[in-house]
Amino acid sequence: MNLDKFRGIVRRTWNTGLPSSERKTHAVLTLATEAAKVADIWKKAAFSNRPDKVPGIDMTHLAEEIGDVLYGVLATCEEFQIDPQYCMDVTARKLEKRYES
Repeated sequence: MNLDKFRGIVRRTWNTGLPSSERKTHAVLTLATEAAKVADIWKKAAFSNRPDKVPGIDMTHLAEEIGDVLYGVLATCEEFQIDPQYCMDVTARKLEKRYES
């Protein structure tokens, strides 16, 4: 799966029937809630002391939730008309400057 194909899936499955402000809110909340699910997987693995739970992380579940975060990122980019490549470029420049050797 490449970025363009995944963007097509986001576009095809996104609820475009909502007003623009509601689509933006939905996209941002999707990103936040899916990121929270990734954090929750780590929290449970790191801090749970339940004897009925197998220690460790279900990597398939983690990958699925990270994919949902990517869905939220791309939906947010679509709603705010920001090219994800631009986001990556801006962040890469920022990090390269911050971590110059």
